[in-house]
Amino acid sequence: MSGPSTATVEVHPEAGFVIRRAGSEDINFVIGSWLENFKRESPFAHRMNHEVFFGDYRPIILAVLGQSNVLVAEAEGLLIGSIVWGEREGRKYLHWAYVVKAQRRLGVGGSLLKATHLPVDLDGVRMTHPTFMWFSQHTKKEVRPGIFKREVARPGLEEKYPKAVHDPCAAFYLALSTGATE
Repeated sequence: MSGPSTATVEVHPEAGFVIRRAGSEDINFVIGSWLENFKRESPFAHRMNHEVFFGDYRPIILAVLGQSNVLVAEAEGLLIGSIVWGEREGRKYLHWAYVVKAQRRLGVGGSLLKATHLPVDLDGVRMTHPTFMWFSQHTKKEVRPGIFKREVARPGLEEKYPKAVHDPCAAFYLALSTGATE
């Protein structure tokens, strides 16, 4: 994590929140929300045994955090969101973005993303921890007897950011390079 927690990046008085660099006092929020929500909302992690996931995935998150930038969104002294991103060997990564449920669809996530200065359309940005919100939900519609067409039932963020690269392995490579999995 980089920078002191007192460094305000953006102020949004109309929305009632500020975005600032995460400090050591914020780390438990970032790790806890990442572990809990990724376990529940990830196509990969939600199938894992609870004890295995929480025992083995924390070091991976810590390794990623140690080589990343972290911002938090705060409203009235409470943390309401976070975003973790970085760059390595010329590649940009968006590792994690989270907004508490009660604050979603109010511009917090978009403001966090904007504050990273990543490309607005996430062109070439590697997404390492996508959740069900990222992926579109599809259904099959029968167009003729026995002939089905796949349709988007609920668009995911992948529809909004088609230039982003789904790269879940990048977080594991990052953790391996730091020795976090040994």
